[in-house]
Amino acid sequence: MRIRAVPLVLFLAAPALLAQQSAVSPAPPSGIAPEAHIVSRTVIPEMLPPDQISPETPLPNQIVPVGEMLVYYDHRGTPGPNRRQTFDAPDDWIKDLSISVQNRSGKTILGAGMQLTFTTPAANPAVVYSVQLGITPAHEVSTPSGPMVLPASGTPLSIPPGENVRFTLARDYSAIRSAIEAKESLAQITSVSISYGTFYFDGGLRWQPNTFSRVDPASPGRYIPAVAKDFMMAPDQRLIGIAPFNPRDAVSVTSVSVDGKEVTSKRSFTASQDWIANTVIVARNNSSKVLECLEFQVSFQEFGGHFSNYVVGHLPASARYDRAGVLHEIPATPISIAPGATLRIPLNAYLDKLSRELQDINVAPPDAHVIQIGIINAYFDDGTRWQWDVPSRYSKPDPEHPGRWIDISPEEFGPVKSGR
Repeated sequence: MRIRAVPLVLFLAAPALLAQQSAVSPAPPSGIAPEAHIVSRTVIPEMLPPDQISPETPLPNQIVPVGEMLVYYDHRGTPGPNRRQTFDAPDDWIKDLSISVQNRSGKTILGAGMQLTFTTPAANPAVVYSVQLGITPAHEVSTPSGPMVLPASGTPLSIPPGENVRFTLARDYSAIRSAIEAKESLAQITSVSISYGTFYFDGGLRWQPNTFSRVDPASPGRYIPAVAKDFMMAPDQRLIGIAPFNPRDAVSVTSVSVDGKEVTSKRSFTASQDWIANTVIVARNNSSKVLECLEFQVSFQEFGGHFSNYVVGHLPASARYDRAGVLHEIPATPISIAPGATLRIPLNAYLDKLSRELQDINVAPPDAHVIQIGIINAYFDDGTRWQWDVPSRYSKPDPEHPGRWIDISPEEFGPVKSGR
């Protein structure tokens, strides 16, 4: 039986879907004047180009060095994942949009770009606008009179591996509005499609969707082809990210050590090729009940976000039903972690499974430089379950439908002592 796996988005708060609006004249969102012209707006983030990793294309090949984009509409205060989302907003809604993208390469982002396509209800593109943050290095462009090198402009960003670059459209709102109103009324803009532009990394590296390049040392301003491995960390450099901590998390990662030394989340360190086998996670039971099982996830951002889930302890019967409603027996060693106590999880115990799964994409644990770790599910002695999310989710088995769960309130779940 395969337990349903959901990829964990680390380094960021988990994305929450924007609430669907009622068909009955909803009240304006907080902060919007009642007389504002409010209509339905749509944001369409571009999906990442697929990573070119498969049994037929082993490393080094095209690994996307940036993560999925999350789009925020600030009047709601909730991020949306990289999928279409629709919400009600006034005419100046564009200024309250922001976009967050993770650096999942092993290099520092110096410059980052996005392309915005604004559209009317008739699906006519009103304007295409490019947003660029940080530096744009000197680069060659074509002109009617021949190639010309434009000088560098802007101040470099410094977004290290694992961190996020955030585009706030309020910064460019005046220019965006002017560009739109040169062709169309701002009130008519009901949709924006957002696509990846150009990202510049240290070492003279540049990424555009499906294209890797680097500065030509023989001709400054020109770029020559590069490969994805150029965007990865130095051979002996590693980085571990730990899922963001929520004060209501019933279980949390308190520390991670490699080769016997504790490491700091999102800060690179030097380690041997066996570093994953020598990684130990320490998790704490923050609840007021006994922890009997947990699931944790290891994600490989360099390998297209490939992830694996692992179980520690014995899954309760309610978590061992497959989609056909068949209950499975899964041999396991029970655990019993008292409230406030910790559990030591050596990754070496799961290395065989991890290695087999990575073989599917023709890589091995030593190829990895960056991993992300988080607890995703925890099961307790009273039958309740906690799930990693923002906010934390709690549930209990549905007595009338084996294998299903019923959401419960934090109060019904019981006290959680905040701490990492």
